[in-house]
Amino acid sequence: MEDPLLFFVGFFCFVLAIVGAVMTVLEFRNIELKNTKKGK
Repeated sequence: MEDPLLFFVGFFCFVLAIVGAVMTVLEFRNIELKNTKKGK
């Protein structure tokens, strides 16, 4: 890697993608829990 800036930008986007996926899963589980509680 001759260009460290390109590497950092790519790494940053990679981390953001992982964080976004985790947050989406957690939010989806929270919505599921709320729905099951309302159903019962």
